[in-house]
Amino acid sequence: MPIDRIVLELTDGIHDEEYSHFMSAITPLRERGLRIAIDDSHSSAGTLSRMLHLRPDIIKIGRSVISGVDSNPTQQAVAGAMVAFATQLGSVLVAEGVETPEELAALTELGFSAGQGFLLGRPSVRPKDWAGWNAPLNPEELRTLAADSDHVFPGHGGNDRH
Repeated sequence: MPIDRIVLELTDGIHDEEYSHFMSAITPLRERGLRIAIDDSHSSAGTLSRMLHLRPDIIKIGRSVISGVDSNPTQQAVAGAMVAFATQLGSVLVAEGVETPEELAALTELGFSAGQGFLLGRPSVRPKDWAGWNAPLNPEELRTLAADSDHVFPGHGGNDRH
């Protein structure tokens, strides 16, 4: 498989004393096209600092920020700040755990362009479901989906949406 088709998804499990070794090892692979995703990110200073150096292709924001983002001004502020941060890094920001139409509407308004969660589609091991997961939703489809949680888009049954 070509290396530019691989996304290495990282968690916060790299210890500070190992981080420089990790960066040295990963840099040649990144130069050849390996993509990096940071999973279940949060906005701690240490995490943000590491992202500045790593420059991940994908940043996934966890349910702790996403849940209730439609009604909690503090969560909206954090989510909005992460949109600006990801934009500056050139990263795609993914909202994890989108479960309500109201959350989807708020995230869309804040500038999220990708998400995953039960509202968007249940996880599946069926290859025929996977075919539609790479099809983009345009902003109008997102607004329609946010307004009508029972609406199903043909070929849009995947858990990850970009």
